[in-house]
Amino acid sequence: MANFDLLPNEILENIFQYLNLKERKRLSSVCCRWDEVLFSDQYLHRHVVFNIEGCRLLDVKKPVKRYYQALSLKIEDQFYNEMLKNLRLLNTVSPNPTYLRLENWSSDNRLGWIFENIFCNLEHIEELHLTGNCRTEKGSFCAFLNNLNVLMINAYHIQYFRLSAPNLTELFLYIRSEDHLDLLSQFTDQLTKLSVVFDSKDGYYFFNLNFPKLTELVIDRHMKEVLKLTPVYNVRMIHISHYKRLQENHLQILVKKFPALCRLKIVKCSGFTRHEVEKLRRMNSRMCISFDEVRFGRFM
Repeated sequence: MANFDLLPNEILENIFQYLNLKERKRLSSVCCRWDEVLFSDQYLHRHVVFNIEGCRLLDVKKPVKRYYQALSLKIEDQFYNEMLKNLRLLNTVSPNPTYLRLENWSSDNRLGWIFENIFCNLEHIEELHLTGNCRTEKGSFCAFLNNLNVLMINAYHIQYFRLSAPNLTELFLYIRSEDHLDLLSQFTDQLTKLSVVFDSKDGYYFFNLNFPKLTELVIDRHMKEVLKLTPVYNVRMIHISHYKRLQENHLQILVKKFPALCRLKIVKCSGFTRHEVEKLRRMNSRMCISFDEVRFGRFM
């Protein structure tokens, strides 16, 4: 019979990786060592997000067993006062977070105040998700996040939000106006992965931007002018979805514009046939093409 006490922590982590959070909580009471392995810093960083929303208040009297590296904050008008109290206590549960998801649905223009009053160190943030309202009470607000690598923005009034992130390489942006592109234009020289979702049929000046280091590009929804994309010789993966007027020559031109392309993914682009996919493969035998359901010889 195997003795778990003789196994190193690395082996135990591999064994425990198949457990869900509920099972981990139950097994953590076996012994102190299992508790440390089940909720190691590596696991907490990858899988556990400390979520604060609604009227739930942090209890300062209850001792904290461990610190969390991932935070999720949801701010609403109904529970605004409770959230203000929690912001002052965040340092007790997450003094140095590396992941922050902020949903601001309050009607007050207080995004800048929220950032300034999060009583924990934001200098170590590596991934930031921003959703909701970006209005501030003092005009534009600038956040300095020197270690930020990944940024996801699905927000309104983005013209009030300014960001300094010299190490940013991945950006997901929900584009609703030219103000969103103004934010994107700040990071064109450093991005390696870009995902954009267009909320309208207008591409604004997106096609005039140049991304010299980009290797992965994802374009979603209402795109009519894919052929206007500026050629980039480093792009290896392109994902196109919800393109209603996709034709054979469109993708052929696209493949020629991106000679390093090795993976093309087509999702929910009606009118394109399997026969046309074979033509693309003959143009570039090294390229992998994936697509969704095909009926009657055409993509659905």
